Amino acid sequence: MSDAARFTVRCGPELSFEGLGIARLGDKTIFVRGAAPDELVEVRVVARRRGFDVAEVVTVLEASPDRVEPRCEHFGVCGGCQLQHMDAAAQLSAKAAIVAHALSFPEPRIAVHAADPYRYRMRARFFSDGRRIGFRARSSHDLVEFDTCPVLTEDLEAAIHDYRRRLADLPIAAPPREFEVVAGDEACSASPALPGFMMNEVEVTVAGSRYFASGGAFFQQNRQLVPAFVDRVVEAAGSGALALDLYSGVGLFALRLAAHFDRVVGVEASESAHRLAERARALHALPSVEFRCYDVLTWLSGFVSRIASGGAKRPEAIVLDPPRAGAAELMGTLLTLAAPRIIYVSCELAALGRDLAALRRGGYRVSSVDVFDLFPQTYHVETVVLLEGPG
Repeated sequence: MSDAARFTVRCGPELSFEGLGIARLGDKTIFVRGAAPDELVEVRVVARRRGFDVAEVVTVLEASPDRVEPRCEHFGVCGGCQLQHMDAAAQLSAKAAIVAHALSFPEPRIAVHAADPYRYRMRARFFSDGRRIGFRARSSHDLVEFDTCPVLTEDLEAAIHDYRRRLADLPIAAPPREFEVVAGDEACSASPALPGFMMNEVEVTVAGSRYFASGGAFFQQNRQLVPAFVDRVVEAAGSGALALDLYSGVGLFALRLAAHFDRVVGVEASESAHRLAERARALHALPSVEFRCYDVLTWLSGFVSRIASGGAKRPEAIVLDPPRAGAAELMGTLLTLAAPRIIYVSCELAALGRDLAALRRGGYRVSSVDVFDLFPQTYHVETVVLLEGPG
């Protein structure tokens, strides 16, 4: 865009779901990258869509009191962070407002949980062009190489630097163009495997419980806040004879639920995550915990049929932690099952709002909403919603 395309707008008091400032110009909405609430900014349009434009800040004319200097020299270029220009308290306030709006739940009743907004990220996806390693640039496939990344844990950052040195010094095969790394208690794991360096699996301790993680299996990334996050899910589940942990992954919730339920069944379609969960279950010697490697809908439909025939009992609690797309295909089956408590864990507000609406129509009520800032400096937010009912 040319200089003639620049213009001035005043952003409103809230951010969009994607962490963008929201301004109006005539009858058009302008979403502004790099703006804070209530700022007067000079912007230029970078994308036009039907009904709205996307712009980026050129100059801040009247800064918000919440604006801070980003710690990362690549902020605004790297695609990893969107909110380093706002202080931590302002980020939390904005996220709570977004959740309240998305879920139609009173903001004063939302509990917000946070920890240090830097040096928290123990799992990340990296990209390589053969010798360089970094992140993707914002809105492009360009590589952004970094000397330091303030959101990575120090051990994960050190592991990437160590691997860079090995690439330069050793005649080994070039790394894959894209790989994930997770930092455990004493080592790192990468997927696909990085020759001669990172282990296939690592051990991770969360609030005294020991789990196994790998670069190829999902594990929550915030080392500092995950213990409180797991505690809240377990607390919301309550106690009883049976709990189901759907999309159970490596067993993060299921192992802890075992202290409160006579029997816990975790269901996960990923074979690699299922195998890691079984290792953790065996390590803790928990015969009351069972893991099933199934498509969740297939297993749950069969379970409901067994209840109808008297071959199984209804669970007192269901923990539901689906992928970003949500669990729309499960809603009818969950309503048939009619467990007294559903604890829905989600990092995707649009899918969560859709699924909660279905459960509400079926008689469930939202009792509590907890926001966990598992992804500081980004617009992403994790929610734990307790639903009770139906009836």
